[in-house]
Amino acid sequence: MKHFISIIIFTVFLPLLSIAQSEKNFIDQNYIEIIGTAETLVVPNEIYVSVTLTEKNHKKTIEEQEQLLLANLKSIGIDTDKDVSVSSFQGTYERYFLKRNEVEKLKVYQIILHDGATLSKTFMALDRLNITNAYITKVSHSEIDKLRRDTKMKSLKVAKEKAKQYAEAIDQEIGKALFIQETNPNTNFTSNNIHVRGLGSMNNYSQRTKLPEFKNLTFQKISLTATVLTRFELKTKNE
Repeated sequence: MKHFISIIIFTVFLPLLSIAQSEKNFIDQNYIEIIGTAETLVVPNEIYVSVTLTEKNHKKTIEEQEQLLLANLKSIGIDTDKDVSVSSFQGTYERYFLKRNEVEKLKVYQIILHDGATLSKTFMALDRLNITNAYITKVSHSEIDKLRRDTKMKSLKVAKEKAKQYAEAIDQEIGKALFIQETNPNTNFTSNNIHVRGLGSMNNYSQRTKLPEFKNLTFQKISLTATVLTRFELKTKNE
């Protein structure tokens, strides 16, 4: 019975001993530690614009403004079924002294545009309709996830190439990769301050006293960066 218990204990601890030995072997190996960084610049092809329609200080009802807005967007080539949606709608009950009670409506649209030229046409159409409460909320790219993955792979290749060059400088060579870790896995580009050439960084034109000339608007490229920490086995040549 004692022998049986001993066998069980030995069987349980054998994997732990193997793991410990493996970790020791990893630590004892000669290795080179390298950080690889890569950047991808891409022109955004998804431009999100928020447009607010309100009956306050406007001669037309929300419904009339909505019909004109959609008609004008269609006229400049925007797919209103696919790229236009209502993001918010509300009605505020107003009681006026010696006047009839009214419900003031407010409707917010999200429009997705795909290039600076269409953005220019959209802003000019909004100006013609006297709709000035509009601004760019964010920019993105239709293949942003793929671009992020590709950038990570580029950063890994950069790290490997650097490791090779460093090893060759001391007459050695690298072996297999021993360790790979993303150092900024949650890094995303930010669009809080979107720079549009022709508009500057102020994307809300509801506060402008004079409408700028919307021509040839171009966007600052989105910068995607990736960084990896790597360790490669370091060997003597022909080892």
